[in-house]
Amino acid sequence: MSEIGALPRGTTVLHIGAPKTGTTSLQQSAAGARTRLREGGVLYPGQQENHHRVARSLLGHRREPWHADLAPAHWAKRILSQLTDNGLDYGLVSSETFSTARARDVARVREAFPMPTHVVLTLRSLPGMLLSMWQQRVKNGEPELLEAWLNDAFRDLPMLHMPGADVFDESDGTNLVGRWADAFGPENMTVVVLDPTDRDHNFQTFEDLLAQPRGTLDRVNANSGMNAIETEFFRRAAERITRETGSSVRRELFHGGAVNAVISERSRRPDEPALRMPEWARAHATTAAVRIAEQIESAGVRVVGDVADLAAPGRFGNSVSLPEEIGSDLALIAAGGIARRTARLREAKAKVRTTHDADRSKSSGGLSDAATLLISGAPGSCVDAVRRVLTRGSAELREKGVRYFDGLVAPSGNGPHVLVSETAWSYTADEIRGLPGAQDGRLTTVVVVEAPALLAVRSWQDEATRGAVQDFDGYLAELLSGTGVPVGGRPVLGHDPVGPWVEAIGAEKVIVVVPPAQDHMLLASVVDAIVCRSAGLVTRLAAGERTGDRRLSATEAEFLAGLNEHLTNDGGPYDVDVRRMRSSAVRRLLDARVAGVGEGVIGVPEWALGQVQAVGKVLADRIAAYGVRTEGDLADLAAVPLPETVRTGRSEQIPSELGLQAVMGVYEGAKFVV
Repeated sequence: MSEIGALPRGTTVLHIGAPKTGTTSLQQSAAGARTRLREGGVLYPGQQENHHRVARSLLGHRREPWHADLAPAHWAKRILSQLTDNGLDYGLVSSETFSTARARDVARVREAFPMPTHVVLTLRSLPGMLLSMWQQRVKNGEPELLEAWLNDAFRDLPMLHMPGADVFDESDGTNLVGRWADAFGPENMTVVVLDPTDRDHNFQTFEDLLAQPRGTLDRVNANSGMNAIETEFFRRAAERITRETGSSVRRELFHGGAVNAVISERSRRPDEPALRMPEWARAHATTAAVRIAEQIESAGVRVVGDVADLAAPGRFGNSVSLPEEIGSDLALIAAGGIARRTARLREAKAKVRTTHDADRSKSSGGLSDAATLLISGAPGSCVDAVRRVLTRGSAELREKGVRYFDGLVAPSGNGPHVLVSETAWSYTADEIRGLPGAQDGRLTTVVVVEAPALLAVRSWQDEATRGAVQDFDGYLAELLSGTGVPVGGRPVLGHDPVGPWVEAIGAEKVIVVVPPAQDHMLLASVVDAIVCRSAGLVTRLAAGERTGDRRLSATEAEFLAGLNEHLTNDGGPYDVDVRRMRSSAVRRLLDARVAGVGEGVIGVPEWALGQVQAVGKVLADRIAAYGVRTEGDLADLAAVPLPETVRTGRSEQIPSELGLQAVMGVYEGAKFVV
């Protein structure tokens, strides 16, 4: 663009916006160039990026939209005092909040600026401005659809509304340009209509007005937009949060965390469409643009640019709905942004919370003289389902003379007693001998043994839910290389949970159950057969019991491993916060969605098939040699089920519903932190 004349020396430039016309970029550039501007004779007062506080103070607004208190008067006085008698040629104050003022408020602003002041209003193509304004509301957590928002914007044509920042409102009989021109004088106002083809237009205009050489202001691109997929993803998330919680979205988590992270960190995909205005809005936008152009001309103010550009064609086309699959990076980066924002908010509030682990100590107490049946299995096995059955039926079992207890210490009273413990699955012979009843023949045990392939898949998924970031191939390699007994909850493929029991209490007191793929019915029937007094109660109740939480699909498990990385990377929050956010995300995945058939299940990779089968066969042969009673087929231990879809790597595409539920889960977990 050609240079425009500088304003007279001694002038303070009051930049009033409007919103979505590059104001944030200009403000960031000016704040970053404070020293350079001052050396050139221009004061950009204060230390903050913009002067929103000055505007709120003068206009009688709240401190922040979510605060009840009004902005204090000293916010404005402090800045205004710097603009007088500072020995510099120019001053620059910039906040788009000023453009929302009505006529009476503009008069108050005029009184606060007794020094020579020139008002600058920046405008741009209305289709683009409207689209950006609606998207900004989505960024802030507003779930309204674009078409509904536009219907509201065009409800009083040719007058235009901008719900959320109604700068073009004419309800007081004045218009945006007219009320500022009337208060400051048309000779003291410039309207800049930005050239849609020139990204430097805004920066160059202010450099010229302030008599600064071109290039003084860095070309900052702030508050960037999102494409149609990203926008609809966040709109859907805001919609669900609002509907499910009954409260508005926490902007500091949603915009300050998830949205900003996606804008700044995510690489846009070429197959993701740009955001577009619906075709029906084209004529309405033109009508509104013509009216605003007429108001500018009528006000008699200085114009930089071409008012015809207010009606410049923007992006029009069909609306885009959220596809069934989205890039996994969209959800992962959004979740990571919430986590990092949570950490910063926590530190800013200087609140230190200490979370104590629950007391996991076991109660002590003596066993009764009655016989005891102890059921054990690897964590997450079908033992979980039978535990729930026994808990639910404990009152009926007691009526039949059977006492159930979850743990290794039997309740007092006559038996028989039934105990369930996962920790006993990895006990050594010495530990077993220390159990009451082990030495005098009163203790019988049922040991659930699973195929190593199933155990490996389930344990990896369980570790992913607790924060592991390792992929399944690496995890399986570690399991295959392990020796000895399980440590810290991680199994060792080939671990023999039966041998220590045979050594400690004898083969005649050990029953091995090899359930088919976590089917708890076989175990329930074995319990009924051993505890005759139960009279089939356990089997009957088990028929209505689900095996447990459904397992994560391959896509979900892989996504969760990636999520763990994003929740704990640079600037990540405290461990307790991470656990809360991750737990909330997993719970939503399991409770709020049904995995699609195409998501697959984790299967043993081809390189490990032979090794896993060999481990299972060795374990089966060893158990057979003990001569214990066996329910189920030991040959199943060497089986390696091959799923129809084997997925062990990270997926670039995930179901959009998965991404939404995960981000909402992280958001819900973060709310309790801040």
